[in-house]
Amino acid sequence: MSVIMMCGKEEGVLSEHWTKVAKSEIYLKTTYVGKVVAIGERNGYHDSDFYCTVYDEEADTFKTFEYGTTRAWAYPNNAFVDADDDLMKKYAAWKRKMATLAIRMREWMERDKVCKGDEVKVVAGRKVPKDTTGKVFWVGKCKFSGNDRIGFNDNEGNTHWTVATNVSRLVDGEEIRCGNGYYPLERCPCLDELKDKTCKDLERYNNLE
Repeated sequence: MSVIMMCGKEEGVLSEHWTKVAKSEIYLKTTYVGKVVAIGERNGYHDSDFYCTVYDEEADTFKTFEYGTTRAWAYPNNAFVDADDDLMKKYAAWKRKMATLAIRMREWMERDKVCKGDEVKVVAGRKVPKDTTGKVFWVGKCKFSGNDRIGFNDNEGNTHWTVATNVSRLVDGEEIRCGNGYYPLERCPCLDELKDKTCKDLERYNNLE
């Protein structure tokens, strides 16, 4: 059965059962037949979201997306694992690769974290002018996003506050991008092969069994 999701009239097939339940025409579309390798859910305080991982033949990789939720009326949506043994073996190998890359990313993040006393240079963001340099006197967590924030004094004694990912560490005149926080990997120097992923994605991949 693979992935079944509600869609427009021009894309799917009329479901007599769900049309009767909803008292309105419900059309369903089936995709990724034989390509679903895993399903799961993430439970929040009030709602749950349902995800599936499928093999994208065109991109020759696996991807995860949300197919259902309790946040809205999405009862007809469903997904079933239907991959054959060969595809499941390919998925297992992909997970091992992602786990290895996640370990490398965490090592990089830990090695290049901005710490109190570091000399830094602003390379991104809007509030603090780029190329501003100074010494870090405080590192903490943003109460809203949970990402690392820093406070630093520039060479004129002015105090600035920004997220840690907006700065580079200055080590012997060399700029080193910091490993604090989550942002697209195109800004990370160590994982060119995964530029479409984020650090948060990699953490999740490393927790896959």
